Formats: sequence, structure tokens, C-alpha cells
Amino acid sequence: MNRSLKFLLSIILATSLSFAYFCNAFAIKATGISAGVVVTSASFNKSAVSVKISKFVDAIEDGAFSDFKNLKSIEVDPDNPYFASFDGCLYDKDFTTLICLPAGNTSGSIKPSLISCYIHALDGLSDSRKAEVEDIIIGNNRKSSDTILASSNNSVSTGGSSSDITTITEFGNKYPEAAEYVRNFDRYAGKIYNPDVSGDLKAGEIPLFIQWDKRWGYGWYGSNYIGVAGCGPTCLSMVVCGLKNDPTANPYEVSKYAQSKNYYIAGQGTSWTLMTSGAINYGLKVTTGMINANYIKNNLSPASPMICSMKPGDFTSQGHFIVLTGVTPDGKIKINDPVSPANSAKEWDVNVLVNQIKSLWRYSI
Repeated sequence: MNRSLKFLLSIILATSLSFAYFCNAFAIKATGISAGVVVTSASFNKSAVSVKISKFVDAIEDGAFSDFKNLKSIEVDPDNPYFASFDGCLYDKDFTTLICLPAGNTSGSIKPSLISCYIHALDGLSDSRKAEVEDIIIGNNRKSSDTILASSNNSVSTGGSSSDITTITEFGNKYPEAAEYVRNFDRYAGKIYNPDVSGDLKAGEIPLFIQWDKRWGYGWYGSNYIGVAGCGPTCLSMVVCGLKNDPTANPYEVSKYAQSKNYYIAGQGTSWTLMTSGAINYGLKVTTGMINANYIKNNLSPASPMICSMKPGDFTSQGHFIVLTGVTPDGKIKINDPVSPANSAKEWDVNVLVNQIKSLWRYSI
């Protein structure tokens, strides 16, 4: 069996290993610079031996350096807030994602913190060089799995739409709105696309994000996928992005954060701690609310949304998170259900919701 086939099989088997091999098919745009620069294959001379990424670059196209056969080194301005370099290789700022290992860089050291790479990060390299990178990625994600599995013994209650789902087919049967996600699963599983949500944000509104959105849904979350198990991070992302108008807190980034803090509990879902400590990390004020109709109606607004952990009922057969976003003039409740656009389009009777809420958190800035 050749090396590339072994690596492919390791990805297929990675659910049991929690192998988070995140790959990016397009540029992952890091927002925050109003007049940012995007690096593409046309940004530099293809015969260059070395290039430098300026501090103004806020997006790098996947495969931007694939045709640079002589390239040995990529340097990044230390003041760039989104990207970094080490021994001639290009990474994200925290050195967990490899963006490009230049074809001419045959001996540069690889950061031991690496857990993911862009799809075209290894273009032009020898099989042995690719194997060196792949071994680090596989090894680190196995370590991550061990940490996550160990944390599953704690007593924190959890909620997650997928805690009772073991296969992607089962997920599709349970959530028919995700039919396209399921249909394309074998093609895209493990890949991350452009998760930029800046176009989704409107002042004074809590945006609706769907956990199985192609932009992030095929990425790994613990021992599962964001599209299947990521209702918790997706809900917190909606609240943070809406209240702070901050597109950097997209579901992909919040899922990464939740996993790094062991808020994903293997076989169960997302720990409630994400909704409290995690929210505080993102600069929100959070209080545990009362589960009754008057409290919800009197305190809920787009400036004070609520995340609810749900019991079996209209939303789940075991556990799920949703966001309450506002109250209509006739007293109905508006919600964002991260797994169902249809549920999100409905206006809900408050008592129907109260009977299904297990816990509730209220947010503000």
C-alpha cells in the first residue's frame, strides 16, 4: 500500500482517532484590516527563490505558490496579525495550520504544533517530505483525541445535536434539510472552505449560521464534524458575531477554540462551559437565566439574545442548542436553529419552548 493511500485511509478512519485534518480549498480570509491584501499566484514572480508577506496581507489563496518550483523560503512580517513563518515555511499565526511548504525547501524544520494544512500546502514536494508533515499532523491529532476522550469522564452536562448520531446517513435521515451536505460528504469531508461571515452580519441582528454550511460543516470537531456535532459552537458564534459585529468569531474559529479548551466531550457533545467561560473569553457578559415564559419575554431582544440547551422534543431526540433572538409584536419567539433553516423561519409559542429548555443563558456586551 503506498504512502498516499495510507494517509487517505487514516483520514477515513479518523472519526475514532479524532484526527482533525483541516484543509482549506480556498483562501481563509482573516478579517479586521479594512483595506487588506490578498496573496494569489500572480502576487510574485514565479521564478522567485524567496518571498516576503507584508503586514498588510489578510488572506492567502490556497495554492498561491504551487507553481513556484524554485521557491525555498517564505518570510512574514512579524507585525502581520494573521500569518507567520518558521524556517522558510508559511503558517497561520498560531502555527497550527501549514499554508505552504515551498517546493525548494527540502530541509527546513516543521513546527511540531502542526494539526492541519491547506489542500495545496505540499504541492511539489517529495513523498518523503510530505510524509514528514503528515506524520506530525496525524500524531498531534491522535494526542488531541486522547485528551478529548479523557475529558469525557467529567460530570459537566452537555448538549449536542449529534450525541445520538453515529453515521452521516443517520444524520441525513434525521435532518433532511442537510441532504446536500450528506450527498457531498465523501467528496468534502475534512475540508474547510472560506469561513468568512462578514457578508452575513447586519447591525442590530443576530445572524443565522447553519452548522452544516459548506464553509465549515465538513471540518472536524472533536471526534465528529462541525456539520453534525457543532450546534454549540455555531450558536455561540451567532451570538458573538451579532452582538460584537465581529466576523472573526465564525463557527469554524469557535469550534477550534472549543476543541482546544476540551469543551467537546466525546460521545456526548459540547460542554455547557462553552456557553459561560467560552462566552466570557469572547468578551460577552453572561448570566444563567430562568426557564419561564415571563423571564424570556421580558429579557429577550437582539441586544440580549439567549442560548438554550434543549431536551428531546421539536428540535432533537437527545440534546441540542438553539439561539433565541427576539420577541414578535404578538409575543411569539424568534429563534435561530443551527441545524434547521425551517425551524428558524418559524415563530414559536414561548410555552412550547419553555417545556423543552434544559438550561438557558442570556448575553449582552
